[in-house]
Amino acid sequence: MEIFGLTDPRISGSGSILTVDETASLSNYLVDTTIGTRTADYTTTGTITGGQLTSTNDIDAVGSVTAGSGANELVMSGGGPVTSLVSDIALTIQTATGAIDLRAQGGAANVTTAGPLVVNSDITISSGTITSDTGALSFGNETLTTTGTINAADLFLTSPNVKLLDGVAGGGLAVEGQQANTQFRLQLHTIGANPPDGTDTVALDLYIKGTPANQDNLERISLQFVGGATPVAELLTVSTGSGTDRDFIFRAGNGNTNQLYLEASSGNVGIGTATLDYILDINAGEIGDDNYDGVRIVDTGWTRVSHPMLEFYNSHVDFNGSLARIYGEIGLLGENSKLYFAVADSSKSLQDRMVIDKGGNVGIGLTTVDDNYKLIVRRAANVNFGIGLIESELAIAAFNDVLSANIPMRFYASEFNLLNGSVGINTTTPDAKLQVVGDVHFGDDATNQTRFSTTGLQTMAGTARVMISIDLEPVLATRPSANPPFEGTEDSFSTHDFDDSTDESVFFHLELPHDYADAGTIHVHFDFFVDVAEAGATSVVWGVEYKKQAIGDIFSFTLGSETFGYTQTDVTPGTPGNDKKTHQSAEINLTTTGFVAGDYILLRLFRDANGTGGTDNFPRDARVIDYHIEYLSDKLGEST
Repeated sequence: MEIFGLTDPRISGSGSILTVDETASLSNYLVDTTIGTRTADYTTTGTITGGQLTSTNDIDAVGSVTAGSGANELVMSGGGPVTSLVSDIALTIQTATGAIDLRAQGGAANVTTAGPLVVNSDITISSGTITSDTGALSFGNETLTTTGTINAADLFLTSPNVKLLDGVAGGGLAVEGQQANTQFRLQLHTIGANPPDGTDTVALDLYIKGTPANQDNLERISLQFVGGATPVAELLTVSTGSGTDRDFIFRAGNGNTNQLYLEASSGNVGIGTATLDYILDINAGEIGDDNYDGVRIVDTGWTRVSHPMLEFYNSHVDFNGSLARIYGEIGLLGENSKLYFAVADSSKSLQDRMVIDKGGNVGIGLTTVDDNYKLIVRRAANVNFGIGLIESELAIAAFNDVLSANIPMRFYASEFNLLNGSVGINTTTPDAKLQVVGDVHFGDDATNQTRFSTTGLQTMAGTARVMISIDLEPVLATRPSANPPFEGTEDSFSTHDFDDSTDESVFFHLELPHDYADAGTIHVHFDFFVDVAEAGATSVVWGVEYKKQAIGDIFSFTLGSETFGYTQTDVTPGTPGNDKKTHQSAEINLTTTGFVAGDYILLRLFRDANGTGGTDNFPRDARVIDYHIEYLSDKLGEST
């Protein structure tokens, strides 16, 4: 075919069609000149190589279109509404040194290929569509400028000079799927150049910048994902006010709910809420009955020692370690799963402090809980407290580490209230509100106490004692042959009337009972009255002469030679108001060294009228109605 006087057997024409049946270099004929202006399509089955190629209509190619050197080597300036560059297979568009400008004078310039579309030169497409139906759309270190639409299975832009405008005011980038279940990828990289802010030389995957004029409280810089006409997700920043801080929000769904919120000023994170009071706030909304919502840590393995965990860490130089950890353990084939709570010790080493096992049993201070116990607390080695079941009954126990022996345990409270049931000590079947099998001691300490033995005998130790009284009526006394008191009566009751001028006496012998506390106190009272009280103060002196007589001793009592004791008692004056008023003398304490239960006391009770033990100046008889003897007891009952 002859073109402007030049021929090439590989190029033929018929009517308005230019056909190249194999690779033909038009630049061999015309370099940096116009190949030709056609009013019809160019069709090639090989490669078109030449200088500036201008067409007013479509160029249909199945190979590659390569222009020569110079600017705007491939210009499609047809007057129709659309000018297209179409390839049924892979299409490569490139120039040696210049740029490619696809444009239509009255419409859009389109590039369509069924295979991969590779652009190796800077390209400008005016209002057209770049389509790669089955392959990738790839740009190397070139510049792509388009005001149209890009449709591609994959879009790779590795140039630092990429400008994409989708017709929206202010520009933008939109990547849309053309068919269902098709995945689309967008990769943006900088190579060898600083980021737009000039602060770092590390490559940026994606750089989005807002308009300075919008830097106010309502500023939003966003990246939105759209399915059809409906937004499905959005990443955006929101100004916090003055300064450069911007909160970062991740949204999902067609709405304005803050799904994930990152607060710039504090670094706090919110899920489902923009009100951030803590490092992480999660608002699950109204969960509802029998529903579960919250945080899940998933372990996809099946290893007995794998530990999904939540850890608390301090990175300060003075600590720089884990403070605490909550973690799970699946156990052998999932049959012994546990939840552990670990806390760092003074050496910053994590120690397991509490465990919950598969049965819901809790251990504090240990990691293995006996199946009989719901709770075991280990305070120290061989010091454990447990709540569980023993012999099918609820038990509170203190025991050693191997549960082989019980240990001491104390209870402290301002008050204990057992409001129902029975209490058994050393028995599991109490037959009363309180039953104790074994000895019982009550008192302030080990010295002063009341003791109950298993035989029922009550004894008292230390200062714990009971004072026992013995009343001796006058009729029980032995009246001596010399100087006995007069036997009188008062309203039919017997009296001993002691004279004011002579020492008159009566005698008693008393066996110390089995409940007597050895060497315990014994004292004597005289209960008496006078017929007529004196107008002034007077007194009566009473005396006791006594001796201990033990079993086995030789019986003897020598009058006037045994042990004596005295007491002086004032008589209330005033007659007739105090006539026959009863009086009780002060105690006469006997010396009881060596006295034991079973001993006898030989007693002579008398009025000391001659004043040996005090001043007896009441001028008439003192009439005794009762001799009162008291002793200290340290027991109740007998052991045999």
